[in-house]
Amino acid sequence: MKIYHKITALVLIAVILLTGCSSTEISENQTDTEEKEIIHFYSWVGDAEQECVRTLISQYEKIHTNIDIVDTYVPYGEYISKLCALKASGNMPEVFQLIEGMVLEWGNTGALLDLKPYFDREGIDLWEKRVSSSVFAADGKVYGVGWDLITICLYYNKELFAENGIEPPPTSAEEPWTWDEFVNAAKKLTKDVNGKTPEDSGFDPNSIITYGTVMPANWTKLLALLRTNGASFASEDGMSFTLNTPEAIEVINSIKDLSEKEHCSPDYATSVNLEANIPAMIMNGQVGMMIEGSWNLPNYTNAGFDIGVAQIPMFKEPANVMWSTSLCISSEFAGNQAAFDFLQYATDYNNQLTAAMTTGISPSAIPNVRSIFSNENELNKWIKAYTKVDGTQFCNALKNIVEHDNTKLGENITLKNFNIMLENKITPALEAVYLGEEEPEEAFSAVDLSAELAGIWK
Repeated sequence: MKIYHKITALVLIAVILLTGCSSTEISENQTDTEEKEIIHFYSWVGDAEQECVRTLISQYEKIHTNIDIVDTYVPYGEYISKLCALKASGNMPEVFQLIEGMVLEWGNTGALLDLKPYFDREGIDLWEKRVSSSVFAADGKVYGVGWDLITICLYYNKELFAENGIEPPPTSAEEPWTWDEFVNAAKKLTKDVNGKTPEDSGFDPNSIITYGTVMPANWTKLLALLRTNGASFASEDGMSFTLNTPEAIEVINSIKDLSEKEHCSPDYATSVNLEANIPAMIMNGQVGMMIEGSWNLPNYTNAGFDIGVAQIPMFKEPANVMWSTSLCISSEFAGNQAAFDFLQYATDYNNQLTAAMTTGISPSAIPNVRSIFSNENELNKWIKAYTKVDGTQFCNALKNIVEHDNTKLGENITLKNFNIMLENKITPALEAVYLGEEEPEEAFSAVDLSAELAGIWK
């Protein structure tokens, strides 16, 4: 049986008390007998980000006094299982966050509402208003809209750079460091207990106290770095596996060499274990810089740390990837205008900036609204939303990355069956290489996925 979408305020209070997972409150102007339309919203965000989302919801409810958003937050590791169970039982929430690699697949099976007719009726050209990488579209349909953008960037500790006499990486996304320049800086930042670097005689790789960097071994970083060498996970048409090409293998070996040959990074196993702690290690000077996702920016800015941000280093040419997690509406709720209105409001980054300013919590890293990049007043609003640090440097650096011609939508969105192949074949092969169990040529020839590839979403 479907959940009712209109409920009296008295019943709503009972639901809130029983579930304990909603931020919904009855408006002061609402009487006990008036009815409100209920929109259920699911997300995996937690901690400070959840507080911002709750504030965003409160903003919406103050404007739309006849609507209550009943919000539920499920930990990321449990989220997809919970959503799949709701989907199987026919009790999906109206609006929900969905992992980027699943949006077009779920849309193709009919599980998600096509949002394009709704935006068309509002007279909104999504591709004119939003950065295209935040629009999940295939076969002329729109199955989701991202509420921010994600890219990969180079974070660095400005103080460590100054102490070691190293010029920071360029702010231009068009002229980033080369990979060799990145490695040379990482080696100068790396110090053993005696203050020696890997370039000094007597350096002890077993007593390092400050690492120049950490292996960017996670697939998200590899996705971006491959692009700078004209390589990828698959061919442009999505029909041939290409991690076994010389260009891809060069990138993978270079990542591995950061630990094994250059001694400026912990080994792979240690790097994986440290990943969640890298922002803290950069802030306290244990690590000099890190190739990492833009989603980590609030970890620095909420702590009031003046982090440096630049384009990732390149092998042959400047390049990067960009994508977003998505907000979607279940196809069970076709015709639900209130659900669409809330999705539209929540995915407008200007509204998120207002929530950030209200809470004092840093906004998600990159806007999805084009005007913020082209309008000086809107750009300044984004910069000033980082209330604990001066956001000028990193906002402009991220703006340069987003606007660069060679920053493209990631294969994690465009390639069909990407998540399944990544989990079952690609990640185990990468781990075998980084752990020294196999050479990349051997590992990726053994898992050639060309027969399993099904093309790209168009």
